[in-house]
Amino acid sequence: MRRELAISIALGAAVLAVYAQTFGFDFVTWDDPEHVTRNTMVLRGLTLEGVAWAFRAGEIGNWHPLTWLSHMLDVELFGANAGGHHATNVALHILNSLLVFGVLRSATGAVWRSALVSALFALHPLHVESVAWVSERRDVLSTAFGLLTIGAYVGYARRGGAGRSLGVTLLFGLSLMAKPMLVTLPFLLLLLDYWPLQRSRPGRRVLEKLPLFAVALACSVTAFALQQRAGAVMTQALLPFAQRIANAVVAYASYPLKLVWPTRLAMFYPHPYIPDSGGVALASWQIAVSALFLLAVTALVFRARERRYLAVGWFWYLGSLVPVIGLVQIGSQAYADRYSYVPAIGLFLMLAWGLADLASDLRARLPRVDAFATGIAIAVLLALGAGAWRQTRTWRDSLTLFEHAVAAVPRNPTMRYNVANHYRDEGRLEDAIREYERALAETPNSFKIRINLANALRSQGKLAEATSHYRTLLEREPDDPMANNGLATLLRAQGRLDEAELHYRLALESAPGDIAGYNLGNLLRSQARLAEALAIYRASLRYRPRDPKLHNNLAATLEDTGDPDGALRHYRIAVELAPDYAIAHGNLAALLQRRGELTASIEHYQRALELTPENAQARRNLEQAQASRAATEASP
Repeated sequence: MRRELAISIALGAAVLAVYAQTFGFDFVTWDDPEHVTRNTMVLRGLTLEGVAWAFRAGEIGNWHPLTWLSHMLDVELFGANAGGHHATNVALHILNSLLVFGVLRSATGAVWRSALVSALFALHPLHVESVAWVSERRDVLSTAFGLLTIGAYVGYARRGGAGRSLGVTLLFGLSLMAKPMLVTLPFLLLLLDYWPLQRSRPGRRVLEKLPLFAVALACSVTAFALQQRAGAVMTQALLPFAQRIANAVVAYASYPLKLVWPTRLAMFYPHPYIPDSGGVALASWQIAVSALFLLAVTALVFRARERRYLAVGWFWYLGSLVPVIGLVQIGSQAYADRYSYVPAIGLFLMLAWGLADLASDLRARLPRVDAFATGIAIAVLLALGAGAWRQTRTWRDSLTLFEHAVAAVPRNPTMRYNVANHYRDEGRLEDAIREYERALAETPNSFKIRINLANALRSQGKLAEATSHYRTLLEREPDDPMANNGLATLLRAQGRLDEAELHYRLALESAPGDIAGYNLGNLLRSQARLAEALAIYRASLRYRPRDPKLHNNLAATLEDTGDPDGALRHYRIAVELAPDYAIAHGNLAALLQRRGELTASIEHYQRALELTPENAQARRNLEQAQASRAATEASP
């Protein structure tokens, strides 16, 4: 027990040495907003309403209530402090590393081989994505319950009992409620029956797992339905099955290569057959070499029947990757580092037991082989730990992450697009335009890249270039609201008001709730077409009832048409929806001042000045309101 305790402490310390740096990292803008930072239900913490929502929500195409609850618990404990959320992921990875060790130790009795598998699992750079990315809580949480399921199954296999069988099923269900990755776990348990448990009567072993297969089937159907409803499932027309098979073959061969030589790791690898992904179509030799590698390893493990762990490890790897290998394509990635989190255990198992057997075979001829093998293992683990530490650093913020992905995979328009968005949000328009143009050169038909490039060019005053991009988009999709709205805004800036109005209206025809309604209302108001502006603002509010700018501009137009009561109502709504909306506070203050409600007026002027201290007009108006109130109070 002391030996096992020492190994466990060493594993935990090693994980902390690599991942403690994440406690100072930020959230990233890839999925974290949907999971935490902009998810209003999660940001409330643990509430009864939140618990009910977690179990019925199919947000972002997934049903994973335990993951939602874990994020809510983090908010309850740490608020919006990203370090606490990262710490939970690290704690779960430590737990998973210890569970790998404990489960293998219990199933095989081999302490040091189990320790080596666990150490490889704990420190491999390919696993950084699952640990350092807050949104991948689902991965580490699902794996924790999956490993507990295997541990419970080992106990059931040795001692039997209906209670233990029920416990296995419940733990499996919890794993799938965190992420439906381990739907193939019943097959993995059949592999463990073959080795190391060596349970006979395979037909009976299948029958006893029927409840697990039923749970897996129900979860698979639910997950597919939700992904399809969210529009995340790639259709056969967009990605034929033959291309999926080709990518799957190469992906299956890529993970072992990255496990052996973990360099140029990125958070996104473009799919070779999805045009907007930017990937390059696979060459025939790549597919052929990958297929030969897979067939050769499969033949090898069948020939080495006396070393059953080889077949178990290999088919563990192949089987646990099935849900994410791309036969049902979700998203536009070719493969992902995070997908290897559980499958890699099978390959690590092959390596650890294979090296131990090799050392045993050589011991008679090389007496010092054990010391040599131990030294090699320690050196490899130190190298992997150093690599994981460096890879973890790339997750410290969004820009670092995206720039690293572009450096690792230069032809990566998806990541380059994200770099450009980050530059744009920082006000670095020249840098953003450069990256948008590079991304567009790699995927010329990408609508989202071209529209963002056009918008950035428009913001920088490069109107001719922006116009060209908008018109290119509209040649392909004449009714697109974003392109029509963007072109209309540009035309308005050029004084071509009739054309601008036409494109705003085209945008609204295809998307009545689009921002074009706000822009068209502003255009009409600037032309003193107040009745038309009111009609547009009111129509837009039916689709965007919580848009404070719409309420503010509707209120201003109502003032212009002689309806101060209506204006007052909408100004108040605007500042309730957006307490930091300085313009609305100033407009509301001015209206209250004209109505003689000086105290309330002064309060809103003061709020406007807190938000925009440089607003000289608001300061003058405040002074006038204060003087008027003083005069009123001084009069008998």
